[in-house]
Amino acid sequence: MKRAILSSIFVLFTVVSFAQKCDCNLYYNWVKKTFEQNDAGFTYTISIKGQQSYDLHNKLFLEKVSKTTDFTACTVPRVL
Repeated sequence: MKRAILSSIFVLFTVVSFAQKCDCNLYYNWVKKTFEQNDAGFTYTISIKGQQSYDLHNKLFLEKVSKTTDFTACTVPRVL
C-alpha cells in the first residue's frame, strides 16, 4: 500500500514537472513529510520498529537521493 502511494506521487511529479529541473531532495522531503503526516499507521509503525530504525532508513535514502542528478532517476519509482 505504501509503495503504491509513493509510486503514485512520483508519477504525478513526473507528469506535472516534466519540463522542470529535478530537485530530488525537495521531492524526497515532500514525500517524507506527507507520508509522516497523512499515513494512518505511521505512529504505530514507529512504535513497533523504533524511531532509530526510521531515522537510519531516512538517512540512507537521503544520501542516495542527494547523489541523483538525472531527472528520470529522480522521478521514476524504483528500488534504490
